[in-house]
Amino acid sequence: MHMFVANLSGSGGVNVQQNKQMLPGNEITVPCFSPVGYLGLTVSYDLRFPELYRKLTLGGAQILMIPSSFTAKTGGAHFETLMRTRAIEN
Repeated sequence: MHMFVANLSGSGGVNVQQNKQMLPGNEITVPCFSPVGYLGLTVSYDLRFPELYRKLTLGGAQILMIPSSFTAKTGGAHFETLMRTRAIEN
């Protein structure tokens, strides 16, 4: 649902603009049944928006799946911390 945009060319990096390559979703997916429980699915940058995970949990999600592609610099510092935060909140 949320597109990642980082304009880093001014500091010697590469611009990343998901909004130029794909369209954002406009509705939350319904948690689906699996043998291990109801799965809520989001992707990568969505992890920064707690309301989305609250809605998934209230909709029945028992397990949150978040396939992601974080940069090497922010991956270790942010990804695990944000996942733990979403788990604690819900």
